[in-house]
Amino acid sequence: FAAPFDRQRRRGPDDDHTDKRNLGVRLWYLGYAHGLRYKCKSDTNLDLLDKNNLNQPVEEERENDHSAIDAARALLQGRFHGTLATQSTEYPGYPFGSVVPFSLDEAGWPLILVSHLARHTRHLAEDPRCSLVLLEEGDGDVQQLMRLTVLADAQPVSPQDTTPAERHFRYFPGARDYYEALNFRFYRILPARFHFVGGFGSARWIDTERLRDRPRFSVQEESRLLELINGELHHHLHRVYRTAFLREQTPENPIVAVGVDRRGLDLRHDTHLCRRGFPEPVASREQLFEAIARL
Repeated sequence: FAAPFDRQRRRGPDDDHTDKRNLGVRLWYLGYAHGLRYKCKSDTNLDLLDKNNLNQPVEEERENDHSAIDAARALLQGRFHGTLATQSTEYPGYPFGSVVPFSLDEAGWPLILVSHLARHTRHLAEDPRCSLVLLEEGDGDVQQLMRLTVLADAQPVSPQDTTPAERHFRYFPGARDYYEALNFRFYRILPARFHFVGGFGSARWIDTERLRDRPRFSVQEESRLLELINGELHHHLHRVYRTAFLREQTPENPIVAVGVDRRGLDLRHDTHLCRRGFPEPVASREQLFEAIARL
């Protein structure tokens, strides 16, 4: 689309002053438009997305920009809490935000455990449409940090399906009491589309399939690998943790590997979670252990 300052106009005596005054605006616009990586069509309203066009390809997704996809996927896999926005029933039309911890299910999508008494749970029972916003960890100007918005549908997990629950409890051991004694419920956050901001002036929509991480280890494979990692690489995990957080002394409580996939390793110390990514995705068990040894 054409920028306002590209419109033709008659030059006058104040042109030099006007041009200098608008120079900053022009430079900002050029950087912003370049960062968007898509063209707005005159017949397209990007603010009015509905379920019928969420999975339709758009121009920016046809570009060969693997770095943005990798960064968005790393943010999804490396954060363990986010802001869940649901559709308010008390004040229709207003989004209701809540901070929730999450793990990833066997498909690599967010899994949340929420109280049946919580307002966001009541909202999801009425309308499963929601969003989950993830923010890169960091200090300074928050607009320079990466963030990922997950437009999704929340799907209740059957109590008979215990597989995602057991994986979640590895990350959040205290959540087991909430689940067993306080009637908390699991929901899968099934993405419909992603919106990724890589920093100020850099934003793009990402199709769900482009962010899907395949192949993933099966639940049984991951459990066997974690048993080996925690058994054979116990001391190495402590070194990895100390290096990641610049700690000279070994933590008193053990460092536990709670999740592993072909792109990285998730560690837990007490209630603190962190992820250590691999330089390249691994394709075999041998490559996995080599990647862990190099962390």
